[in-house]
Amino acid sequence: MRFLRTVWKALAELAGESQYSRYCAHLRTHHPERAVPSAKDFFLQRLEEKYKRPNRCC
Repeated sequence: MRFLRTVWKALAELAGESQYSRYCAHLRTHHPERAVPSAKDFFLQRLEEKYKRPNRCC
């Protein structure tokens, strides 16, 4: 059971599930004057940042 839990945590880390909690912790520690965004706003901002850059694959 412990092995499965470890694998599940590793997969969650690869999928980026812990990004929001790490970002909130960073904001609270280094930028206490800023408001912490909701999880939805955080992920929408990340998607916007990802897709606003031009795709130069072709």
